[in-house]
Amino acid sequence: MPRLSQAQDRARRQINDLAARGLPAPELATRIAAALQAAVGWDGFRLFGLDQRTNLVNSLLAASENDADARLEWLREVYLALPTRYAELPVLARAGAHSVAFQEDQARCWGYARRDLAVMTPDDHYRHYHETRSPVGGTILSIFRHQNRPVAAMQAYRRDPQRPYRRSEVQFVQMMGNTIGSALAAAIDRDAALAMSPPCPTAASGILLLDARGGIQFATPAADPLLDALGPREGPLPTAVWSALAAYRQQETAQAIALTVQTGGGPVRVEVSASGDGEGRAVVLAPDRPPVGLRIPASWGLTPRESDIVEHLALGKTNAAIADALFVSAHTVEWHLRAVFEKLGVQSRQEVLAALFRQTLLPTIEQVTLVGAA
Repeated sequence: MPRLSQAQDRARRQINDLAARGLPAPELATRIAAALQAAVGWDGFRLFGLDQRTNLVNSLLAASENDADARLEWLREVYLALPTRYAELPVLARAGAHSVAFQEDQARCWGYARRDLAVMTPDDHYRHYHETRSPVGGTILSIFRHQNRPVAAMQAYRRDPQRPYRRSEVQFVQMMGNTIGSALAAAIDRDAALAMSPPCPTAASGILLLDARGGIQFATPAADPLLDALGPREGPLPTAVWSALAAYRQQETAQAIALTVQTGGGPVRVEVSASGDGEGRAVVLAPDRPPVGLRIPASWGLTPRESDIVEHLALGKTNAAIADALFVSAHTVEWHLRAVFEKLGVQSRQEVLAALFRQTLLPTIEQVTLVGAA
């Protein structure tokens, strides 16, 4: 590591001081980014929290004021869709990367292992860099870790093609990575502990039907407070929903994609699956705990255990998560689900949720609509 400049040494001391203050995660992220910007310099940045299971971005911790439009475009069009895979945040997280410079000239992509860049020729890199409208001055991509666990991810970009990132600037962010990761992990955990006592904004699951562009075609009443709990919206949707939509779009199967977000009222699970309507998507938002007051139609003829499983299914939980919650084996959950499918005449989890929605939530919504129209 080269000798630090005065600005870098000042930023190092500021970040070390911030790490010891016990600040809330969003404030800490904002102030850390300001310290880094003073030492390195950029034209815009965004700092995301990461879902611990999938490494997908699940919340916006901080961003520059001029980033909103660019961030929405990136979430909607670019995230997880880059041909240069080594510029994708989940790929970097899984590969154990810390901080790298993704730049027009592949030879100046500092911080990468040579084998990571070898998957694409320099000419292809250059072409894809411009085809995807990457910032012309380059981007520092950072995965901040605590005990080697990815905690947060940052993109800090320049728009001046005459001012690409230098190797020493990337090395400085690398040097501070573990301090930043540990501080953010402590802040996120502390925020989560403080959020255990307030009630979740709603005990019910919310359901969204989205068009191919992410526009909301329909939302149940319970969806709005949960969307608000997930943080600021990027256009019609918060970061976590855009992230899950992108992951669903890029996978090769039709398997549902789920991630969890820690909110001020406790963890909320976001699950995206096909809606059965062309390119549309169904999104289930649910407090990550057993639902309260969900009534399984008596006409379904389910046993108490089958009803328990459907209630957890309504939260978007996997078979393994349901098994953990009910203290049974995953095989037992699968056996009960097959019985539920047979009783309802369906073939998938999504069809069970659709039937539950039609028979329990939709009549209530229609009734409220009729009363309002009267």
